[in-house]
Amino acid sequence: MKPGPPGGGGPFDRSAVGATSPTVQVPPAAWAVVVVLCLRSSFFLFLSGLLALATVVPGARAVERWDPIWERSVREDIGSIFVPPVAAVATDDHGNAYVTGFRANGSWGSPASSSSMTLAKYGPAGRPLWRRAWTPAPGHHRYAVGFDVAVAPDGRTVYVVGTQFNDSTEDGVPRIWAYGATGSLRWIHVAWGGGASAMGRAVAARRGGVVVGGFTFGECGPTNGMIAAWSRAGERRWQDPFEPAARPAFGDALYALAIDAQGGIYAVGSQDRSATSCDLTEPTPDVDVSIQRRSATGQVAWTHVWADGDAVDDDRALSAAARGDAIVVGGRRDGYPGRAWLARIERTGAVRWSRVFGPEPSAGARVTGLDVSPWGPVYAVGKVKGAMFLRRYALDGRLVSERRLAGLTASHVAAGLGGVLYVTGEATLWRMPT
Repeated sequence: MKPGPPGGGGPFDRSAVGATSPTVQVPPAAWAVVVVLCLRSSFFLFLSGLLALATVVPGARAVERWDPIWERSVREDIGSIFVPPVAAVATDDHGNAYVTGFRANGSWGSPASSSSMTLAKYGPAGRPLWRRAWTPAPGHHRYAVGFDVAVAPDGRTVYVVGTQFNDSTEDGVPRIWAYGATGSLRWIHVAWGGGASAMGRAVAARRGGVVVGGFTFGECGPTNGMIAAWSRAGERRWQDPFEPAARPAFGDALYALAIDAQGGIYAVGSQDRSATSCDLTEPTPDVDVSIQRRSATGQVAWTHVWADGDAVDDDRALSAAARGDAIVVGGRRDGYPGRAWLARIERTGAVRWSRVFGPEPSAGARVTGLDVSPWGPVYAVGKVKGAMFLRRYALDGRLVSERRLAGLTASHVAAGLGGVLYVTGEATLWRMPT
């Protein structure tokens, strides 16, 4: 999308928020796989989903050393010559880490080529406990990708949501996998019903089951968001459009889910209320960040859309639940490279506080992961000025600290009981000090 016009306004106060590592060598043929796939619009959504949303980073705070407790090469652990960035990480109450993504199988373009959804479990000390790879049967949809992972509150089930693509990557089936804590595959289903090409993008575990979401897509990008709930036994309880009133031309998309302590569901994504089409000669569409709260049975309690006139908002957002509230990070491209905001929203939909910051010079940043730790702080990861960052925010929105590592891009962060904090960057998993 084109940058939006300068200026912009909006509902937020404009108060400011305040060692290198060896790189993995990837064979040129493997990078060719990514280049070819990026030429297809639907697979480009996958790559852009891993590098989720554009934001900007304040530069005044001192940056601490990237000093992990340990690190693991997920690429080596799953035995693949090529592993794209790990999509997501989750942790259980015992401090174990679960990471998902995909691996490429065979030579691209050959009849035997495919990709597998991957899931690996690591102990708190970094020891690999098990790894799994789900490979589709040969045929029309033989490329599988894991996008998000969540662990049930009792720790007995691990859920992965992703997509199974066809050869041209223009037809996708949203999938949800359920594994036991020891790695046994319990069930696998299509995440929601419907004949349109779709992408499974977000998952959130809860007592008695799981909630999944994503969107359908076409040549122009995301069209209509979807949300569905499943039981622990693999029965679909309900499904519903994210925004039933969205226009079909561009529509809406769901990118993140969170469950609060009362079982309420926070769904975060985008809405396009403009009148433009796919024609690149048309004005840039006005895409607004949207957050919705639903009851445990799927009824919509409220929807909050951050609209600011003709300013172009980033079309993705992330969320995490904290003590019944939702912490949300999003972007607003009201001038290149745009503004960013962080907000805490009560169960009633009221904004408790928000922080708007940026823009900086053209080397803006990108936030790709967000989580709220059981001990309070909010952790965000992403990339800025050629380095990945890990940021710690207080629950009142203050930026407390930041760490950076040159040359990599972070994809996800997970904080859990016992003071564990995990970060993924490309094909590496780190346990970081809190």
